[in-house]
Amino acid sequence: MYKKILCFILAALAALSSLTLLSCSGDNKYPAVESTDEEKKTVFTLSLGDEKYDVKYELYRFLLLSRRSQVDGGDTSVWSGSESAEYKTRLNDLIISDAAKIYSAISLGEKYLDDGEVEAMVDKCIAASVEGGDIPGYGSFIGFGGSYDDYLDDLKKRNLNYSVQRLLIKETVILSMLDTYFRGDETTGAEPKLTPTDEDLRAFYESDDCVRVYRAYISAHSGAEEQAEKIRQLMLDAAGDDERVSLVVIQNSLTEADDARYGEVVGRHSASADYPEITEAIFSLGYGEVSRVIEAEGYYVFYRSDKPESYPDTQREKLLDCYINDYIGNLVDERAGALRSNFTGDALGDYDPMGVEMN
Repeated sequence: MYKKILCFILAALAALSSLTLLSCSGDNKYPAVESTDEEKKTVFTLSLGDEKYDVKYELYRFLLLSRRSQVDGGDTSVWSGSESAEYKTRLNDLIISDAAKIYSAISLGEKYLDDGEVEAMVDKCIAASVEGGDIPGYGSFIGFGGSYDDYLDDLKKRNLNYSVQRLLIKETVILSMLDTYFRGDETTGAEPKLTPTDEDLRAFYESDDCVRVYRAYISAHSGAEEQAEKIRQLMLDAAGDDERVSLVVIQNSLTEADDARYGEVVGRHSASADYPEITEAIFSLGYGEVSRVIEAEGYYVFYRSDKPESYPDTQREKLLDCYINDYIGNLVDERAGALRSNFTGDALGDYDPMGVEMN
């Protein structure tokens, strides 16, 4: 599920600029746009030992504008009201946590991966999204006809600039490449760096850090949320009977047939790096319970199912995927927590949340 979410994230990042990103390849066909002096200004710094990551205003601005409406619920008066300090604290925490997650991935990439290979893959994804094309493991890109000017105009509308967009793509590419690093790659002959035994897998499966779910997924389109609510009701009606729930998912959603039939195992750290509400929803469910409809590049509904004893034997590859994904997710969470703990102060600084806009 983790790699599926990564594909959705990459697609979402592409969609932020009408499925267009910016190439930075050696031929300079789509040259980088230098950030302004204001955008390059350091707002706060995250550190871990000798590692220091300056969070520039350009990233801070994007994170604030992405999170602001989530905090105020559309009521902008809260930023000047009697409880403004509480709202600012919530926004402050989200900005710091988001930045820590991003730089946690960057830090892990520096530790485990070759930076040249990472940058080359970022370039490939970006070039494909400018001109269109497919990259195995990363999806299809519609492109923008290679129009750099249209890209720049659209990027600005999404509260992004070149540097931030490239950083977000790099984060996603690193997470995907870490998966290959620990899993191994038969096509290149790369040996796996993580080789759990059957006993390791079963212990993980039986722990509270692993749950089995059925996932109904509906792509975003007009009426999709209403459709997801109807599917949720069907899942509620079938709750307690895993086979009936499986049938509802098969007949009514876009979930892959194998996942719809056998269910999916999800680790506490692997459900989604960018959509923590998915993890929270899944692990808050008791057996036979159905989640609310969750919007995350489409619409999801989860049903928590039983964990049959035979699953580790009959679905070993699925369980191995989950184990590796959870391992990576735990590395990201631990490092993000360390980066987060080494921050002191106020990420909002002297900035008024309502005064920050894309120039």
